[in-house]
Amino acid sequence: MRTIRRITACLLVLFLAFTMPVFAGENLKTIKQTNEAKFFDGIATDLVNLYQFDITKEEILQRTLTNLINSDPEALDTFLRALFSSLDEYSEFYSPEEYAELMRSIENVGGGIGIQMSKATRYCEIVNVLDGYPAQKAGVMVGDTILKVDGEDMTGKDSDYVSGKVRGEIGTEVTLTLARGGETFDVTIVRGELKQSTVSYAVLADKVGYIKIDSFSSETDKEVGNALSELYKYNVKKLILDLRYNTGGYLESAVAVAQRFVPKGNIATYKVKYGNQSVDYKSTLPSKKYEMVTLVNEYTASAAELLASALQESGASKLVGKQTYGKAVTQTIMGVYGGRMCKVTTGEYLTRKGNRINKVGIKPDYVVENRTATFDCVSRDPMVYAAKYDAGYDGEALRALKQRLDVLGYDVGSFDTPYDEKMQFAVAAFQNDMGIEPTGTLDINTQICLANKANDAELLVDNQAAKAFELLGIEYTGYLMAE
Repeated sequence: MRTIRRITACLLVLFLAFTMPVFAGENLKTIKQTNEAKFFDGIATDLVNLYQFDITKEEILQRTLTNLINSDPEALDTFLRALFSSLDEYSEFYSPEEYAELMRSIENVGGGIGIQMSKATRYCEIVNVLDGYPAQKAGVMVGDTILKVDGEDMTGKDSDYVSGKVRGEIGTEVTLTLARGGETFDVTIVRGELKQSTVSYAVLADKVGYIKIDSFSSETDKEVGNALSELYKYNVKKLILDLRYNTGGYLESAVAVAQRFVPKGNIATYKVKYGNQSVDYKSTLPSKKYEMVTLVNEYTASAAELLASALQESGASKLVGKQTYGKAVTQTIMGVYGGRMCKVTTGEYLTRKGNRINKVGIKPDYVVENRTATFDCVSRDPMVYAAKYDAGYDGEALRALKQRLDVLGYDVGSFDTPYDEKMQFAVAAFQNDMGIEPTGTLDINTQICLANKANDAELLVDNQAAKAFELLGIEYTGYLMAE
């Protein structure tokens, strides 16, 4: 488990599921007619009056459609796409290929090669090769060091950066330059399907944990359970749950997560027009286990809103951030023909207290805006220039240098250690990226370049996280959420 100092945001697909085949949508939308559509409608209307034999407008439209599809079978997909998209924002038609991609998005499946890595002194080292995945089949081994990815030097890069370069579109190639036992060699691997975790976690302070849920896949509840088990080892009593930029997923997954935090009672009520049915999702938890603060923003939607509303209305957690998206209706996925699929709006869920939040959203208990700033606006340590800084230096100026390298994405290790080997490699990596000779020594030219580059960086000051820390009674030690 690694400590999370920077919370990166990623927009995902908007979904909310009821069971395996159900997701979250909106109301019937208005469709504006083009001139061509008006022309066709006018002809159909005229034919009802002019045609010698009795015919209705509906019969004309039906006969037209039947004749079109009989003469051009491929027109079926065009018609179905237009049909379902005419209903509302979330009803859609999918070809077999599009449906496969949809399911990969929901399950958080992306392209990868099946390795896990950690940052060593200079490079990232492979610490696990997953059975049956492309890397194993290509002969990659635990202990291999990643020198380059597609020719790009990975000197001084942290594991997040290297992993981002290794991942990519399923079916595409990535070339790794590896070091093993004194030998250097290239291996080209075709990326395969790789399920990625939807949950990250960390210990932020004594007895304070942090869990971020990116979306709700079929594995999310299990991943949250694993995170809580790890945090339990640190005797965590207070918890920050981050649902920012979480745009939804399976409803039942969100309900299962809610059952871990929400005290006994209703979580949400799901209502459908067909058969006038409703389902109450319940929690049997005797009382809340943690002192919690939940972070939300305008991109928190669907299943994430269901969880956030249950936490807020049950008193299990205070909400901090911005008003949520407002999406609380559901779709059912159905097979259409020949592997084609569609999803159609079929229901709506109400919150624990019976409130409607569709098109409204949830107002946080504490409305807090983040802000952007340049590095100097939030930096705690000013630059102190010198002829050079080199290995072994342990003076007061070092912290400012490390802060700037860190904010630019270079791994400097702890801010409290001397100018060690890790710092040298971070400096060398920065120099290499800037076109400066990579000596690993901070000469005056490198110092000026570092200060200018950091000053140009736009940072997002995470006032929302700071408020969560304040509510939990702990000191907020970070100052940014994302670059």
